[in-house]
Amino acid sequence: MISNLTYAAAFTKSVCDASLNEVPRRFKDEVLRDVARGLGDVCIDMRKYETIEGQLAIHERNKNGDLPAPCPLGKLSAAQLGEFTKQFYGSGYYKPVEFMLAKLRSAMDHALIMDLHTLYVPFLQELIGLMLMYGIPLTNTIYSAFFESVLLNYLQRFVGQEPIQRNSAEHSSWMPRAAAARGRLEAFDHSYFQDMLGDRTQSLRLANHIGDRGDRGDKGREHEGADYDK
Repeated sequence: MISNLTYAAAFTKSVCDASLNEVPRRFKDEVLRDVARGLGDVCIDMRKYETIEGQLAIHERNKNGDLPAPCPLGKLSAAQLGEFTKQFYGSGYYKPVEFMLAKLRSAMDHALIMDLHTLYVPFLQELIGLMLMYGIPLTNTIYSAFFESVLLNYLQRFVGQEPIQRNSAEHSSWMPRAAAARGRLEAFDHSYFQDMLGDRTQSLRLANHIGDRGDRGDKGREHEGADYDK
């Protein structure tokens, strides 16, 4: 169960959110430590949305039966993945998170296309905030490689190249994806991409989607590198 990212996040949250009367602190710490040890082996969730919707529909029909089955888990959200990651930072498990990001990066070519839009790109926003909060340098190569892999897959697989013929059916299909990606990427402060990816930002052609949102100033810089080496 723990090797599946969705189930690992749900299990960890259920343990950490439980009251101390239900789950003693010592047991919570042990669970967090055990899950941290396996972060380098997590696998991405390959369940298709249609499959999950079908499972939820069946559960809804059968929930009042004599032997109701457990409710299937929905798709992991960026906020849930961010909270999952934060739990390990809060306990000082920085390296296990790096192992998780490296494993996810190695599997990103196989991630479901819609997951790139609904989970992984929004998670980058969560991750930037956590990096600033916990003093993780934006130049960290593990993180920058993860960012690059997610964005590259997003632009190539979710958005794709603009069809040459603007009046074609292919172009009509492409336009909503491009608009959705543009809206998603405009939420980012572009200067963070520059800090993390450097010249590779241009090779990803992010400017075509997000433009220039200006200088963020020094906000957050006092946190960078603060306690990451602990």
